[in-house]
Amino acid sequence: MSLSNNAIPPFDGGTKIRLLHDSVGGHVKEIVQKFLDTLSARMQRFSNAYATHDLPTLYNEAHKLKGAAATFGAVYMAHLCAQMEQQCKMNILPPVELLDALETNAQFVTEAMTLAMENLE
Repeated sequence: MSLSNNAIPPFDGGTKIRLLHDSVGGHVKEIVQKFLDTLSARMQRFSNAYATHDLPTLYNEAHKLKGAAATFGAVYMAHLCAQMEQQCKMNILPPVELLDALETNAQFVTEAMTLAMENLE
């Protein structure tokens, strides 16, 4: 399983956030902030589930985050979540490098989404 894929941008959400802003106006910041707040809590649940080898929770969290990440343009995060889902479906604990990559990407996405919101003003 390869964790890197040069064809997948880490974050392509500037345009998606702008389109969302055009659709819902000033509420976009609240929506993005909710995603970021949820992301932080979700990453903690990933860590806890990984530590206890709780594959059903890892799968469920990966599935939920995959959809949300894709919605906001965090395409690499969605890709990592899909890999985690696949491993869990096969009843295999994903490699720790996958969780590490997801955690690193979550930090990157948080910074990128924050910047994208600042650029809306």
